[in-house]
Amino acid sequence: MNFISHFYLDRNLEDSFFFVGVSTPDLVSVFDRNVRLKEGRMPLLMENEATVEEISFYNGVIRHFEVDKVFHTSDFFYRETDKIKDLLHDTFGTDQVYRGFFVAHVLFELILDKILISHDSNLLPSFYEHLERYPIKEYVRLTEWVTHTPMPAYDAFLKRFIKKKYLYDYADWEHILYIIRKIVQGVGINQFEYLHSPGLISILDAYEKELAIYCFDEFSLLNEQLIKV
Repeated sequence: MNFISHFYLDRNLEDSFFFVGVSTPDLVSVFDRNVRLKEGRMPLLMENEATVEEISFYNGVIRHFEVDKVFHTSDFFYRETDKIKDLLHDTFGTDQVYRGFFVAHVLFELILDKILISHDSNLLPSFYEHLERYPIKEYVRLTEWVTHTPMPAYDAFLKRFIKKKYLYDYADWEHILYIIRKIVQGVGINQFEYLHSPGLISILDAYEKELAIYCFDEFSLLNEQLIKV
């Protein structure tokens, strides 16, 4: 899942440190792909010694991992990524779409965020309000704590992320395709001419309209599964 899908699941909470924690694995990945935040490497949380802010942030990071684990093993995830992969293969040929499942995975999560943003105009303002509520230096301290890594440039990254509010650009297909091109390049895929195809947006737009009909029911099912975790 991406930023807004994670936020959407717990959007009615009012705990900003929790929400920044939820976003932190994705933020760290964007900031530096060499810094990996993993559940098995999280520090030991001593609740009788930790501050309220530390507990909230920590629980937010753990929530991110829990949601990803359930989402990435769901029928919804496998069905839709297969659908996008087959759509790309059928349109452009399997020899043109390298690592089709990976590309479909990223596209699916970006499209989910796009749908959520279009559906609820309050989501993005609320998301950024949580990020802006407390000093960035505190978010940096907590991030360094859970990653066990000094991150001297992370404050500047967070300031830029909050100021530019580039998640608003998720409403634009051109921006989404720009993101996916950067991601596939980042993992060493150098042949992706189909991601520049003039007809790609109309294909993805049709898929988005179809997904928007039933994805909210899938989010409800996901929440039900998470309650059982």
